[in-house]
Amino acid sequence: MAYFLKKCTKKGRVYLSIVNGYHDPNKGYTVQETYQSFGTGSKLMKSQN
Repeated sequence: MAYFLKKCTKKGRVYLSIVNGYHDPNKGYTVQETYQSFGTGSKLMKSQN
């Protein structure tokens, strides 16, 4: 189990989310689940001020 910050770029905007990645022995490969989404990076920066 590992949590990491994921950055996706869609339509010129950057979206940030915390993702949990782990190995699922039943499926035989790594699975990623979104723990929390923060929306766009600019939106997050504005809320910090």
